[in-house]
This record gives sequence, C-alpha cells and structure tokens, in this order.
Amino acid sequence: MKNCLSEKLRKDENLYFDVFDVSENQDITNNIKSLIPKLVLKPSAGGGSMVDIEDVENYIAFQKEWFRKNIKAPKDSLKSMTANGDSMEPTIRNGDMLLVDVSQNQAKTDNIYIIRIDDCLVVKRVQCILDNKLQIVSDNKNYDSYQIDLTDGAQDIKIIGKVVWYGRSIGVE
Repeated sequence: MKNCLSEKLRKDENLYFDVFDVSENQDITNNIKSLIPKLVLKPSAGGGSMVDIEDVENYIAFQKEWFRKNIKAPKDSLKSMTANGDSMEPTIRNGDMLLVDVSQNQAKTDNIYIIRIDDCLVVKRVQCILDNKLQIVSDNKNYDSYQIDLTDGAQDIKIIGKVVWYGRSIGVE
C-alpha cells in the first residue's frame, strides 16, 4: 500500500486530516491522533438510502492537536461516512464527510444524527417532542419535516449516532 501521509504532514503543517488506505496497525507518524474508519455507508440527506453492511472503505487520519481541540468524543466511538443528497443543505452538502459518534445513540433536541428507519439510513436534524416522538427535520426548506412515534412498532427506528463534525472540499459541487 502507498503511504505518503508522513511525508505530507512534514510538508504541510496546516493539514488537519487526510484520507488514505492503510491497515489500522500500520505505524504512520507520531503526529496522528487517530485513524477513524470511513465506512462505505452513505447516509442519505434526502429520502433515505438502503442500509448495507458496514464495510470499511479506508481511514481518516487527524492531527493530534486539532483532534484534541475539536472532537469531544471517544476515538473508539467514531465512524466516518459520506453524505448523499441535498436535504440537509446548507449545513451538510452532498459528498460531505461526516464524523459520527456512535456512542451517542439517544436523541437530544436539535442535533444532527444518522438514523436508520427500517432499511434506510438518513442524516437529519432531530428534535424531541412529547409522548416519545421525534421531529425529523431537513435543513433544506424544500423538504418537509415529519414525526416518528417511537412507541409505534410499525417502523424499525434506530439512532446510529450523532454527527459531531463534517468537512468538505472547497469549490467541489
């Protein structure tokens, strides 16, 4: 496997993260805080995408200092995914990299979560309302909000995790 991360970090002190193919136990550099698995899963920022197995596509490497200052989640609870769709624009855009804390699988008001609804995976803003219901909100006003009743057994609902960070390339549509 090609491993040029160490060289890249030495050349560019402002590099906060990188995506590369590497085995988890490969020693890269002391400047890396963590390798976060990037899953093949692409939660829909739209109507929903079918859930597939959680294969690891590659890993995201974060600089130690940046990670410590900006990510307040246990390293072992983090997974990375790619958003698919436009329903969360302007906050999250199609193709954005999402860092998800899978230990935060209980909804709290007005946070963005990855949610599995039956066989579909979505990224949405979740608001808790009375009587064990969730309001599922798209940031894009072209999409309607809807409610999910957690006591209704008709749908299989699971909060996968809270989105704690997202990133995108500038100028890429």
